[in-house]
Amino acid sequence: MSGFKRRLSIALAGLLGAAALTGALAHSEIVKLGNLIVEIDGGVKPTKLHKRKLTPIGLRAEGHIRTDDSTVPPIVKRIVIDFDRRGTLDVRGLARCNPQRIRNANTKQARKRCRRAIVGEGLVKAIIDLPDQEPFKAEGPLLAFNGPKRGKNPSIVFHAFAHVPLPTPFVTLAPITNAPGKQWGKRVNIRVPTIAGGNGVLTDVRIKVKRRWRHRGKRRSYLLAKCPTGKLRAKGFGEFIDGRRLEATIVRRCRGVR
Repeated sequence: MSGFKRRLSIALAGLLGAAALTGALAHSEIVKLGNLIVEIDGGVKPTKLHKRKLTPIGLRAEGHIRTDDSTVPPIVKRIVIDFDRRGTLDVRGLARCNPQRIRNANTKQARKRCRRAIVGEGLVKAIIDLPDQEPFKAEGPLLAFNGPKRGKNPSIVFHAFAHVPLPTPFVTLAPITNAPGKQWGKRVNIRVPTIAGGNGVLTDVRIKVKRRWRHRGKRRSYLLAKCPTGKLRAKGFGEFIDGRRLEATIVRRCRGVR
């Protein structure tokens, strides 16, 4: 199925929908792609947004990948998400974390070194499929930091730490750029780190993103959104090591108030 490509258009309050800064907590949604099964859930608070002014929000998101035949899922290499232009982020006055500072750090060390740049926390899980061994599960805490600027663009740094098969930190810097197309705002490009020398598969992600601070006498929020039309959109795609590519366009209703 190399080169397999399918477009899915669904209303989700899930990982991509949450990344689009939209919607409320909803029941888990299930998407099937070949033998892959993806479960997505999540939401934001508050669920009521101003029609014209950007409203501070917090995010909860979850994603789970498995197969319908109990085989190990293929490795996800890259995830790209485009935000609705009515959702955005604010990093003015927020500390930045250089990924080199936490490259070899465990979770406690990473938190201490870049405490003022934390924007989210969660959990990741993986399946480790080593040669001549039965596959086994590994998990570890996930931290998200406001990252260094790439030119004029912000970035987000993800740090995870697993204790098996060996204590190992995983760090990836995801650039945040302008997405192509008039209806889109920002694009996040996430390259998934190699796990266990290429023998590990990311299967679960849970994260909560919320950060407030003061800068020049004003309260700031990392995530913001507004709702002028009652709908917000996101689109994205994931690339798998076997050549498959999953695309999704997400529409989520919101309630706009004055």
